[in-house]
Amino acid sequence: MLDNLASKGRGILRRVKGQHFSPEFDAWRELSPPYPVRFESLPTLDAFSNNYTGTSPSAIVREFIRAVTQEGTHWTNLSPNVSNGHFAREDWTFQFPISEGSSASIMAENTHVLRCSFDNNSNVIPENLQFINLRTLSLHLRLRGTKNPIRLINCVIGDLTLPDLSELSNQKADLRPSVEIHDCWIGTMVLHSRSIKKLTVVGGGIAQIQCPSSESANPFLGLVSFKRVFFPSSPAQARLFQGPHAYRSLYAHLKKLDNSLMANLMRSHQLRSERAEEQGFAKVANWIYGTFADYGMSPGKPICWVLGAYILAVVGCYNFDPGMLAKSDSFYLGAYSVLLDENGGRYTRSFLLPFHSIINPFGVFFDTRKIFVPTTGLGSALLTIQGLFSDILLVMTALSIRRRYKAE
Repeated sequence: MLDNLASKGRGILRRVKGQHFSPEFDAWRELSPPYPVRFESLPTLDAFSNNYTGTSPSAIVREFIRAVTQEGTHWTNLSPNVSNGHFAREDWTFQFPISEGSSASIMAENTHVLRCSFDNNSNVIPENLQFINLRTLSLHLRLRGTKNPIRLINCVIGDLTLPDLSELSNQKADLRPSVEIHDCWIGTMVLHSRSIKKLTVVGGGIAQIQCPSSESANPFLGLVSFKRVFFPSSPAQARLFQGPHAYRSLYAHLKKLDNSLMANLMRSHQLRSERAEEQGFAKVANWIYGTFADYGMSPGKPICWVLGAYILAVVGCYNFDPGMLAKSDSFYLGAYSVLLDENGGRYTRSFLLPFHSIINPFGVFFDTRKIFVPTTGLGSALLTIQGLFSDILLVMTALSIRRRYKAE
């Protein structure tokens, strides 16, 4: 029961603090001999199949996967030869066990494979390839023409190298695989030109991306999507992070695909990571735009801040400075007569004073036509600040909407 409470507590803390790389991730990536556990050599698939003469390829593949994913095993290398057409047409789904669950500490004791790689030739097309719960220091994929997307689910990977198929011509786009990554934590992701058909990343985090320069051929041919993925903006968040260059390159490549939403997302990460290099007003403006509008990625976020400031100002006015009438009682006729009511007038002025400060933040000082005003100078100053703050946020909302739906 205590373990369940601790696990829930860690989950709540992650939601409050946001996603981040665990402290032991960097130390885990630098594992070197002697290891605290024994990593064994794995027989090749051909050698393994020799023990199952006369057995169907599907049964051999199932037994091979069962042996690889057996609990308590640690392998130096996992590199099955899938060039054999019979084996390639099978379901290659590796589901590795994690004794302490997905929140277990990252260390040698729960590392399944040190180095993992998959390769094939252009004439053999794998049916399905998935890795679930895999923890490996290196995963190298060079697969042509997979029928289904390559899926990585809940994995921890030190270095992930996606297919380098730059030698293929544009006419052979169907030979490039699609990749789906769900809730994985990746140290370095290596992309190559013209290598991926579609890329979908949901949850988890990527510390560093090695991407071809903006002048190189696009790594992607189709849809690219990042949802709830943690990208660091400084070495303090992930020691592997090497600066905003990869975000700039990804931004350029995604713009070429007219993927404005993901291009703007990379642009926001670029601006956030460049904040440490800026000085003075530029740094303040960068911080304001990032904090209150997420660099245009959240058009509704500034509106929420405006509403929050308005509600806080209404409560403050009602309790400390409900305002006072600025003209004689004979002026307040018709709809204005509510301002003369002892209680109704207090409510009305408390609601209208912050609203007027948004419409005209300096009106409390310079508007000669005002019909009610704050009672104190401090109240006037605070309402002016609230109005200016709200107007800046409204401008951010307009810019965010324009940026998100702008057609270029």
